[in-house]
Amino acid sequence: MEYEDITFINCTIESNQGLCYMKHVTLDNCKLIYSDLVFEYVEDLQADIKSDIISVKNPISGSIVADNIGEIIFDDPNINSNKTKISLRKAV
Repeated sequence: MEYEDITFINCTIESNQGLCYMKHVTLDNCKLIYSDLVFEYVEDLQADIKSDIISVKNPISGSIVADNIGEIIFDDPNINSNKTKISLRKAV
C-alpha cells in the first residue's frame, strides 16, 4: 500500500521502520524520537526534523534536514542517492 500527499506539522513521531512507501511527504518542524530505518522508498520528501534520527534508509528523492542522523543507508542499487539532499544542523 502506498500513501500520497501526507503532511505532518509540529508532530512528535516514534517509529520503527516508519514513514515508508509514500509519495509527496512533508514533515515541518517535527521530532522523530527512537525512530530508525525511516523514509524507505519515500519519493518527493521534504523533512525538517528538529531532533536526531537513528537511521534513514533508501529515500528515493527530496530533502532531509535533521539535527543529526546516526546512519544513512543506501543499499538498493536502483536508488540514486544524489536525488536526496541530506543536511545536518549538528556536526558529528
